[in-house]
Amino acid sequence: MRAPSESISKKISLVTKITGLSPIIIPSILLAIGDRMASMAALEAARNRFNLNDRQVIVSNLVAKLPSVLQFFLFSFIPVTLTIFPRHVAVRFLVNYFLVFTVVSTVGVILSKLYLSGKADCEIIDDRKPMPNIAWQEAVRKALLTAVRPFLRISIMMVTMTMLVTVAIGSGAFQNLVIWVPFTGQQIGAEVIPYIGAGVTSMLGGVAAVGAGFKTGAISEDYIVQILFIISIVHNVYDLCLASIPRCLAVYGHGLGLKVSMVSFVVTQVTMLTFLFLLRHGII
Repeated sequence: MRAPSESISKKISLVTKITGLSPIIIPSILLAIGDRMASMAALEAARNRFNLNDRQVIVSNLVAKLPSVLQFFLFSFIPVTLTIFPRHVAVRFLVNYFLVFTVVSTVGVILSKLYLSGKADCEIIDDRKPMPNIAWQEAVRKALLTAVRPFLRISIMMVTMTMLVTVAIGSGAFQNLVIWVPFTGQQIGAEVIPYIGAGVTSMLGGVAAVGAGFKTGAISEDYIVQILFIISIVHNVYDLCLASIPRCLAVYGHGLGLKVSMVSFVVTQVTMLTFLFLLRHGII
């Protein structure tokens, strides 16, 4: 029987070959399946210890996009959509929506193959220096500072973003984002704005609203998937402001955190807009 450590090592080696990422990054990618914040924290720890550069961190976060949504898909999205919509509509939406995140992670893999080279730019920082003899009071103080600083950063950012987003929602700015989506036409027009508004703060809320519109006959079965994609595109703007940016700034710091959140946002939005275009023209 193979030792557990040997089995884990082989799995990490396999993922390394597929993604082109350094083996020291792979555990953080796998952690994303269970908890996104734990995954980011593990990647930040690896960055500090092995001196990973910004490009490795950004690419790793793109690769982790698909693993990070698996739990949400399995336990929330799939049961809800299959319950609300006709099965063939739900399956069409779920498959295409899942493919969006597959494409985003694939972009990360391609960038990894092109610009990274496994262990390149990874330098182990010697952390085996003898530990200084620090009084327990001082150790507790330093531990509290280490924990409190990221908490304060993310709290301040989230409060600020919440205020801005609340004002934006109140002014109708988020709902009016549909005007800037160049795929709305005579078949899908202003009548969908209330359903888009329902999905601004919660994607599941948008799904439920569209389901209610479908049951009352306000939304045609032919346009459910397209409307759900539009809702997702608008919701991603809300999520960027209220979750992604604060989370990335708290974990990676201001400079790198903003890069990570914005690159992930842009790649995801471009992919979703492309899928929406294909859906609107009946290609998929």
